[in-house]
This record gives sequence, C-alpha cells and structure tokens, in this order.
Amino acid sequence: MSENQKNSVIGLGIITVICLIIFTHPNNSKSLFKSSFSVPFFPVQKTPAKASMQAWLSGPLKLEEKCLKVGENLIVWPYGFSMQTKEAKVNILNKKGIIVARVGDTIKLSGGQVTALGSSSEKMLSQFVNDDCKGPLWITGEVLAK
Repeated sequence: MSENQKNSVIGLGIITVICLIIFTHPNNSKSLFKSSFSVPFFPVQKTPAKASMQAWLSGPLKLEEKCLKVGENLIVWPYGFSMQTKEAKVNILNKKGIIVARVGDTIKLSGGQVTALGSSSEKMLSQFVNDDCKGPLWITGEVLAK
C-alpha cells in the first residue's frame, strides 16, 4: 500500500468517526436519526356510550405537543374511533374506518366538558389523561363532518 493510500484510509476513518459522533450522540437534538414527529396521545372511550351529554364544541382540531385538542379541551374520542398518522399528518377515523377529521380541520363535537375529578369519577377519568396531556376533557358523543 502506498503512502497516499494509507493517508486516504486514515483520513476516511477519522471522518467516519467524527460523523458517527455528531449524528448519534444522545445530546444532539438535530440528529438525522431522530424523528421530529411523535405519535399523539389518543384517548378513546372503552365502551359504546348508552347516552351522551348534549353540549356542542366547535373549532379547529389542533395538535399541541402530543395532545389533540379543540380550544383548551383534550378530546376523548367515541368508542371505536382510531387515529391514523401518515407523513406527519393526523387523521381521525370513525368506527367504520372513514376519515371524519384531520388536524387543522374545523370540527363540531357533541358531548360535554369534564373539569373536576371527584372521588367516584377520578379513577374512570384518569385513563384519559397522561403526564403530557391533561384536561379539561371533552367527552365526545358525536363528530360532525366539516
């Protein structure tokens, strides 16, 4: 191996080590291997509703941090609803699998707001919040098309 070839191999090795340090270091918030999109928290009612509150909430569906909200209300979706993420876009699907809302859409929801957790309801409602997403909760009865 010639001297030039040895220098090229050493130089390539140094560049490789530097790139590995830059792109994989845990304190590097701009790592090429980290996604800037995180999956939103999606609370869903565990059983079909036999009755629902009859208030209305309308406004743009927004994603704040990991929380799907309308206004300040964390949305608790009806039984059977699901969320689909494609290319950092968030779609809400009804129990038939039809897209009924997207983040950014203005939506209208029937249901009601729950803010105070009493001792009897605290356990039931605690399933709909986590460390990142807290109420007030909007317990959704129906989602109306845009």
